[in-house]
Amino acid sequence: MIRNYLKIAYRNIVKSKLFSAINIAGMAIGMASFMLIGTFVWDELKYDTHYADKDRTFRIYNIRKGTDGTTNYYPIVPPVFATKLEENFGEVESTMRVLDTYGEVMFDIDGDRFFERNVIYAEPTFFDILDVELLKGDPATALKEGRHIIVSESFAQAHLGNEPLGKVIKLDQGDFTVSGVFEDLPEHSHLDLEVVISMESLYHPSFDMERMKNWVWQQFFTYVKLKEEVDPQAFEDKFASFIEEEAWPVTEPRGFTYRPYFQNVQDIYLHSSRLEMDIAKKGSIYTVTALSASAIFIIIIVCINFINLSTSRSLNRVKEVGVRKVIGAVRKQLVFQFLGESILLAVVSVLIAGLMAELLLPYLNAYADKNIQFHFVTEPLVLLSIIAFAVFIGCLAGVYPALYASKFKPVAILGKGSGSKVSSTSVFRKVMVVIQFTLSIFLIVGSIVVYQQLSFLRNKDLGFNKEQIIFFRIRDNISDNQNAAKQEFLNHPNIIAATYSYGLPGDLVSGDEVVDAVSGKEYPANHFMVDHDYLQTMQLELLAGRAFSKEHSTDHQSAFIINETAMKNMGYNEPEQVLGKELKWDMWHYDSVKTARVIGVVKDFHFKSLREDMSSTVLQIYPEAYHTLALRIKPENVSETLTFIENKWAELEPEWPFAYTFMDDAFDKMYKSEERLNALFTIFTGLGIFIACIGLFGLVYYTTTQKVREIGIRKVLGANIKDILLLVNKGFLTLIAIALVIAVPFSYYLADYWLQNFSYKIEVSPLIFVIAGLSMVMITLITVSYQSFRAARTNPVEVLKEE
Repeated sequence: MIRNYLKIAYRNIVKSKLFSAINIAGMAIGMASFMLIGTFVWDELKYDTHYADKDRTFRIYNIRKGTDGTTNYYPIVPPVFATKLEENFGEVESTMRVLDTYGEVMFDIDGDRFFERNVIYAEPTFFDILDVELLKGDPATALKEGRHIIVSESFAQAHLGNEPLGKVIKLDQGDFTVSGVFEDLPEHSHLDLEVVISMESLYHPSFDMERMKNWVWQQFFTYVKLKEEVDPQAFEDKFASFIEEEAWPVTEPRGFTYRPYFQNVQDIYLHSSRLEMDIAKKGSIYTVTALSASAIFIIIIVCINFINLSTSRSLNRVKEVGVRKVIGAVRKQLVFQFLGESILLAVVSVLIAGLMAELLLPYLNAYADKNIQFHFVTEPLVLLSIIAFAVFIGCLAGVYPALYASKFKPVAILGKGSGSKVSSTSVFRKVMVVIQFTLSIFLIVGSIVVYQQLSFLRNKDLGFNKEQIIFFRIRDNISDNQNAAKQEFLNHPNIIAATYSYGLPGDLVSGDEVVDAVSGKEYPANHFMVDHDYLQTMQLELLAGRAFSKEHSTDHQSAFIINETAMKNMGYNEPEQVLGKELKWDMWHYDSVKTARVIGVVKDFHFKSLREDMSSTVLQIYPEAYHTLALRIKPENVSETLTFIENKWAELEPEWPFAYTFMDDAFDKMYKSEERLNALFTIFTGLGIFIACIGLFGLVYYTTTQKVREIGIRKVLGANIKDILLLVNKGFLTLIAIALVIAVPFSYYLADYWLQNFSYKIEVSPLIFVIAGLSMVMITLITVSYQSFRAARTNPVEVLKEE
């Protein structure tokens, strides 16, 4: 019997080539989209699931609130956090502090010099907290002593040979001995690590150990593992109360407070988009959620299409059903017959979809910088899973057409003129179409909002000009001969400005406080250590006062420039009012206080992601801290200019490799997840709408088939083509209007929720929904026009001659 079902199913599929092709194409494209989205989402969700004690391993982050009203999200916390957790809380099993090296570290291994970025300082609990296996060396001692480092297996193979233990490596910070080789971290780890330096290496004689005990210095990533049976939320609240009692009396007079939160290690990758100064790899839970929703929407649209097309096709088989029932077929047999055809179509579609997904996956990997594997053909388990999924989708999509077609009465079917009397169950189909339109509008609105926000981020006035600026870290010879080295670069006609600094937009920026010299009030601020040419090179806008000038020899010791936000946080409304205000700052390199006056106010400039609020900023001349040299170059002959810069570097710093960054590239990396979401969401929105159009074609075919005699009678009575087109299309326009009423409030809420991730964002304009609605109307009209026009041109004589 099953063989007979399959044979009849195959014959019916072949017989209705157009419907079968449309059905298979729509389902195959939808399933391929679902598979690709599913593999991407699954890959994102796999991060940090490899920890043995993942449910009780956490990283601490602070939400810091300034008295100036600013809010910052920092994954770096005071080093004393770990000390207090170990000393005062029995719920803690172990802690680990991590300090980033901030930027590339140069390695010198037997004369081979190269840069490595993935380098950190860590405590000996590194192996336990991060569940890292040490392949060579003793985990009890590998990170216990100063001047010891451990390296990854791949690093050791590439640079250290077969016997890495005991080898001496020269770093920026001096000579270090290799004390261990650890297994490469999994691909789905929030950290990329090649080298770990023992934390003890920090504690040299000139290091201020008192800083490790204060509540103000926030510089360390801190991990904590709780004992079993400890309630993480209850313990987080307990520690937060402890911080409020112990830390706030110290930090509040300095202009801020903070509240610690325990972030489960599995949440770091997807839930850290707002965290500043993070070293972790970042995905976005918003991207995962949006793409998951689009995948579900596409599957629903696919099922609705399948139902519509199968229902319309079943009208051509009513006589077959009648004959089968007359000769003894029961309804259950007919249901199995129709379900078998649905399942066969679904299996064929999903097999084609699997091949499409496997062919397209390399392009997704290349775009998303991933290495997702999808072995459809060679992995039996994957193949069986896909076939099982196809059977499920076939049953889900085919159950309604099967029940619908199998209920026809033989007398009604086989009687003269009975075709027009078959029930259409139009309400159910209209509900499905409304759902289809609603989901399509969701996708269109989401695509528009993501695109507009990304465009806003890219085009917003940042308060400076990031184009045509390259920067690179300076080294010994340039540091010792700053003025001469800068002039060497400026001698090239295509280099129009240059500046030394510690603090560049898109790069490292420090945080510290300044104090009102009169009132003693402290103001937290970001500090930019700059030279006299910084404002000119960055093209910052001076609102009041003057820029730093070599003609004022005391600017080094007694001048500050602040931004608008700092001016307002100090209680002034106009830039001129703050000029001359005296501020104090504890100098980094000297045990003294710098007292200086505000000589200028610059327009606010965005040096961080636009997810973050603007913060108070202080600029000052401070050569001791210079870290980078930034060059503004002309847009012409860029490659020739870069060649000159590289050659000049080789002349000035022959012992150091050269590495540079374009500032606009640094900013682009801040919005990588939004860029990815925009592209993927747009592609899958287009596919979802295309699949919906296929379903509309089937529904229009069904509608015009049902109305063929009505259209013939109307034409005999004088109706023209315009009237017929209006008759067919007005029903769909009504359904679009209903879908808009449903979709607008929900899509507005979701769009607004996503935009809360940004401090600077677009407004969700009503125009977005107008565009979505008009797009849906145009897509629908274009889709139904062919079939409607074909029905309107039908000869009424041919239609009515049987009556």
